[in-house]
Amino acid sequence: MTELPERPDQLEALKGLFLGEDLERLRRIDAEARSPEERLRRLAELLPLALKRLEKRGELNESLAPTVEAVVRLLIQRDSQRFADALYPAIGPAIRKSISETIRQLLRNLNQALEAGLSWQGLKWRFESWRSGIPYAQVVMLHSLHYRVEQVFLIHRRSGILLGHVQAEGVLYKDPDMVSSMLAAIGDFVEDSFESGEAGQLGHIEYGDLSIRIETGPDVLLALALRGEAPAELREQMQQVVEDIQRRYASVLGEFNGDMSVFSALEGLLLPLLQSKYRRPSRGLTLKTRLVLFALLMLAVLWGVNRWWWNGQREDFVQRLEQEPGLVVTAVDDDDGRLSVRGLRDPLARDPKAMLAQTVLDPDDVRLDFRPYQSLQQEFVHRRLLRATQPPQSVDLRLEDGRLVVEGVASPEWIRRFRDRAALLAGAQDIDTSGLVSEVNLNDLGAPDSVQLEFDSSTGAVKASGVAPGDWLERAEVRALLIPGVRRFDASAVQVLPSLEVFDAPATVQLELKDRVLQVSGSADSGWIARLKQRVAEYPVIRGLDLQRLVNTDGTKLQSIKSALESISILFDSALSFNLTDQSQMQQAADLALQLFATARKLGRKVTLVLHGHTDSTGSFEDNLLLSLERADFVAQQLFLQGVPASGVLIKGIETLAAPEKSAEERRHNRRVSFEVIIE
Repeated sequence: MTELPERPDQLEALKGLFLGEDLERLRRIDAEARSPEERLRRLAELLPLALKRLEKRGELNESLAPTVEAVVRLLIQRDSQRFADALYPAIGPAIRKSISETIRQLLRNLNQALEAGLSWQGLKWRFESWRSGIPYAQVVMLHSLHYRVEQVFLIHRRSGILLGHVQAEGVLYKDPDMVSSMLAAIGDFVEDSFESGEAGQLGHIEYGDLSIRIETGPDVLLALALRGEAPAELREQMQQVVEDIQRRYASVLGEFNGDMSVFSALEGLLLPLLQSKYRRPSRGLTLKTRLVLFALLMLAVLWGVNRWWWNGQREDFVQRLEQEPGLVVTAVDDDDGRLSVRGLRDPLARDPKAMLAQTVLDPDDVRLDFRPYQSLQQEFVHRRLLRATQPPQSVDLRLEDGRLVVEGVASPEWIRRFRDRAALLAGAQDIDTSGLVSEVNLNDLGAPDSVQLEFDSSTGAVKASGVAPGDWLERAEVRALLIPGVRRFDASAVQVLPSLEVFDAPATVQLELKDRVLQVSGSADSGWIARLKQRVAEYPVIRGLDLQRLVNTDGTKLQSIKSALESISILFDSALSFNLTDQSQMQQAADLALQLFATARKLGRKVTLVLHGHTDSTGSFEDNLLLSLERADFVAQQLFLQGVPASGVLIKGIETLAAPEKSAEERRHNRRVSFEVIIE
């Protein structure tokens, strides 16, 4: 066969006849295969589609994991600091959030463990843990858990694809995609198998102690896996979340094609559904029982303290009896809780019963048995001598080492009576009367009680001392020289009392000078009383001023003003009005208030005028309290305008809700401001 020479144009024409349009496509494919830029463009278009298919089949993570791990490892080996700097903005907050949440969870667990472990209920739970072999923490959770949402699933209804999933910390769970597929299948099964002819959806699944709550929307299905008794509010929250998701992603859910990137913000909507609530562990005893036990304990403590205190009072009383002169305690017994004290008592000593009355002890709980005896203590011997002999003021009786020394001037009758009785008294071994002389009768001088007279038999002089009126001194000097044996009257030691006329007493006042004390009776005002005190201070001879029987008319006036002011009530004509029903009452109150403070200043007393605001029963307590204060303040401002000092005025509102009135008159009377005067 003869070989034909090759002709390119003919070959191309022949290819065109056989291949036609395919020839042009083959040429384009060949050109694209030979061009690197075209190959990169085609690869960029096909790579996202390939990755989506791998992700949909679940093969993308497994395919990329080795490469990503190798790249990360290589980057760390080359420049670890640069890799750490790149991850810092994301890793730092994540670590802080994780640590913070871990610490909070630790504190919650610790608090719960302490509450459960330090109570009677906690001990029972520990016994249950030991008996059943279940860890104590799990027993506590089972008994204290009210409810807890462990997982939240958001599933696309038509495709059954899991759109979002969140779970509580520490919860072990299966593959979320598998769980979502099972939930979608169960829903379809129930809908197909139990068709009732009415629109409905599966809403609740129970499995052991695990409960699944399901809320269905037009495009999504929201499922919550929880333990315990969830409140009704949780269903409302689920509905709200479904509505929010349907509103935000309505267009995407209706044309969902498997693209999950648009649902990256779903986690923020699902996390609030991860809720939990725990019951507080029982405190063991009820509050009522604890209060009863606490009351019994306090009663026991009070009884013990009271017993200790009473025993101290008894010991203190016995010690006082032992230390009291003239008393000798011989025995102290406790007779069935009753204190029994026996001993001896000098008749001149203090009465033990009077000493008992000055204590807090009950006389019925103390038995006193003291028998009489004569004490030889000098105090009682001296008092016994004074009682038996009754010496005059001019005679001095004293004991010196068992020896009775008598000195002074006395009448012959008393000296004779003393010598007869002194020898019969116990306690004095010897009696010395060398210093006792007979006196002249000075009774004729009529000396007042404030004057002491002494007669010196060696000189014949009568010495007067003390305080006396001037007219008595003039009479006494004349009369003394008429008494036999008196040769001179010495009044140099007498202080002369002024005449009562110098005090210019009003007709309502009576004055009497007794024992150098000016006794005043009757009634007078503060001005005269102040002048009297000033005048008395000018006379040192007057050592006291007795005003107990003197009535201060200003004080009576102050009480009268107080009573008149407290009887006034400022009435208001309506519930919310500040119009007064009687303006004259306001003016009368202001006049009395001015008199009150003026009279108090004269007496040097401090007064406080308290204005009490009142309301009727109309309205709430809070509104009435404010209205009562405003009324009291309104009246106070009216008083201040009249010149009443603000420093002495205090306002108060109602303290309790007014009782309903029976009549309009009672209601009108309750709309008032009353006055209270406090005198200090």
